[in-house]
Amino acid sequence: MRRIAVVDPLPVFRVGMAAVLGDEYTVDTPDDVLTWAVAVDRPLVMLTLWSTQSWATLTALAELPAVLVVALLDEVTVAAAVRAAALGAVGVLDRAAPGPHIRRAVHAAVDGAAILPQRILAALAAELAPELDASSWEPPSDTQLRWLRELAAGSTVAHIAADAGYSERAMFRLLQSLYAQLGVRSRTEALMKAQQRGWLRT
Repeated sequence: MRRIAVVDPLPVFRVGMAAVLGDEYTVDTPDDVLTWAVAVDRPLVMLTLWSTQSWATLTALAELPAVLVVALLDEVTVAAAVRAAALGAVGVLDRAAPGPHIRRAVHAAVDGAAILPQRILAALAAELAPELDASSWEPPSDTQLRWLRELAAGSTVAHIAADAGYSERAMFRLLQSLYAQLGVRSRTEALMKAQQRGWLRT
């Protein structure tokens, strides 16, 4: 059963989230979510962004391979949601979202998709529109497309590296080069562009 960490300052919220998700997932409430994420296979983190430290935690989690983060906000503003997505969150939810919305966001993240409020998606699209019209980036090769599809399916960098015959460190460098080639700064942005371009369809 897939394990989910719930990181929130209120114990009662963590208990409630466990009740919402506990029938389908193993829910943990680790004191040190970064150590937890390194130790767990295919970790997913429900992270409430309430402080400077929580935003730093989001940044640190996004740098770990194969970690999925759904950000929870007390007030889902365009600025906060775009910032969360830019830092690596694969979904953004209102912290007061009902149980079915929470489950839907988790299922989407596990399936390689993302759930964002519609106004947030519109803001992201507007921000990316000039880039999508630019011709300064080079389309990915067949091998690079395979890597993107594997990332979208939840494969770890270590797994992709082993399949391709590279070390994990070399694969990280190759992926960073791919992101730069596509004119993006992160795995999340690369997968967003790949989805928009239809590259993730096999």
